[in-house]
Amino acid sequence: MWFKNLAIYQFTGQVVHKAETLDKHLREALFQPCARLAPMSQGWHAPIGENEDAPLAHETSNCSLLCLRKEEKIIPPAALKEQVQNAVDKFEREDGRKPGRNEKQRMRDDVYFSMLPQAFTKSTYTYAYIDADLKCLIIDSPNANKAEEFCSFLRNSLGSLKVEPLDNTHVKEQLTSWINGGDLPENFGVLDNAVLDMNNEENGKVRYQHHDLFGDDVKLQLKDGAQASQLAMSYLGQITFSLQYDYIFKQLKFLDVIKEQAEEAFAETPEQRFDTDFTIMASSVREMLKGLLPN
Repeated sequence: MWFKNLAIYQFTGQVVHKAETLDKHLREALFQPCARLAPMSQGWHAPIGENEDAPLAHETSNCSLLCLRKEEKIIPPAALKEQVQNAVDKFEREDGRKPGRNEKQRMRDDVYFSMLPQAFTKSTYTYAYIDADLKCLIIDSPNANKAEEFCSFLRNSLGSLKVEPLDNTHVKEQLTSWINGGDLPENFGVLDNAVLDMNNEENGKVRYQHHDLFGDDVKLQLKDGAQASQLAMSYLGQITFSLQYDYIFKQLKFLDVIKEQAEEAFAETPEQRFDTDFTIMASSVREMLKGLLPN
């Protein structure tokens, strides 16, 4: 249970985080497998345990962990294209003409839905947790649209969810300042990966990997008006991440000092191991975010 991304939403109203309350609402939208002719299904899945009565919200250290499961029918594009072409060929033989655009679209829809019952399915799981101390909803998603999709489904399940993403208006300016010698928050450091958005007619990007970001070449780019849109950073030598222009933390890695702490903790069952890992992860992220997020 180690998140790889952090898409963070701050509560602007009441923080609903108690497991019992959450479970009561989420159970109304419990995950059900795709129906025979449905291309997709999603619903809440127990984050720990596979029993039908397993809690849909797992609470520990004033955090409640949730899991949204999405199941999709997988139809290979090449197979769909072949079957549609067969239908077009049959139409031309029988009618003696090529089908129009609308007719061809109807054929594609008919073929698609005829293939759904035999299609394989693929499930994806999106984990998130509510940190009552930070008053934040934290989603393991590298994509703002997918994070919004999670929020929308949770909002529908709860009836209300007053959250908003972090204000990213000045993130580029802040990242640029840190590369340019500005004061970093305590316990944070700049690593050697970054992306600069250039200030020129082409509006190109320069990606630096394993590069001294405080070197003269980078300073020259910044002097010419370039701004950082991604910056690799570290926290206490325990966590590394890439902070993006949209305030999403990507490539989140928990280093050995934290992983060893989790491994040393006693756990008899897989469920206890999951709970221990989540507790340590959430506590570590909480301390990191306290030093970085705007007040």
